[in-house]
Amino acid sequence: MQIAADQFEFDMEAGPEIHLMFLSPQGWQAELRYFGVASWESIIDLLYAAPSPVGQLLFDGQGQSALVRNPLLGCESELYSTEFNFRRPIAPWLTPMIGFRWVELQEAYAAAALERPAVVADVDRLHVVAYETHNHLYGLQCGADLSLLNRGGPLRINSSIKGGVYFNDADLVAARESFTIASGPDGAIVETESFREAVDEESHVSFLSEITFGATWQVRNWLAFRGGWQLLWLEGVAMAPEQLATTVLGDPRMDGSPSEARANTDGSTFYHGPYASIEVVW
Repeated sequence: MQIAADQFEFDMEAGPEIHLMFLSPQGWQAELRYFGVASWESIIDLLYAAPSPVGQLLFDGQGQSALVRNPLLGCESELYSTEFNFRRPIAPWLTPMIGFRWVELQEAYAAAALERPAVVADVDRLHVVAYETHNHLYGLQCGADLSLLNRGGPLRINSSIKGGVYFNDADLVAARESFTIASGPDGAIVETESFREAVDEESHVSFLSEITFGATWQVRNWLAFRGGWQLLWLEGVAMAPEQLATTVLGDPRMDGSPSEARANTDGSTFYHGPYASIEVVW
């Protein structure tokens, strides 16, 4: 049975958004915005996903582990974005903007399984392979806010689009580790049997685009409720599961076994979901 990265299913996760704006008497607007989601996480337990819980776990393109049982796969993602923009309305329905944006995208992929059969009675050997990627994106962006409906009442419908080219300082940490788990009088005794790590860093040009579509309901002159849908697209980033194709960890228990890491920054990712906020003016 083959498991691909697109088989991970991530649930909706909530995160904070802080949006501050200064309105100058001359019409210029300065905007500071932050949002982030601490963790999307998905786990595939092959004990239930596969017809048989026994198989061979492929660590990389150069070799396989011993026969294993109960493989477990996990993937996790974190996203943080901070931006500072200058804006100026040029029409009642159009407000262009230009600014600087800093994005942090972190990913982790891991596979773990117990070796079978146990070489020694009451002793299991646990194999773990893990890949962590960190994308640090810095760059300029431009875009515009569009007023789609504003008839002077409490309801306004608007949209925004932003895009930019970013410098991406991406790094990769890949590790393969084996543990022995023995039964003792006070519980399980876990000891590290072997460990191997490979790291790499890659500079790359990335692209980011963001689109929002929402509505605002004005309650008072100083208070409004906002909600809508947000879409974020990143191109040219290092995604953790995609590092398996360019990283070789070998077997740390074998002398001369190859070990090499090369960060793959050809990945892309797409985030979308609803947003809701309260707007206060003073």
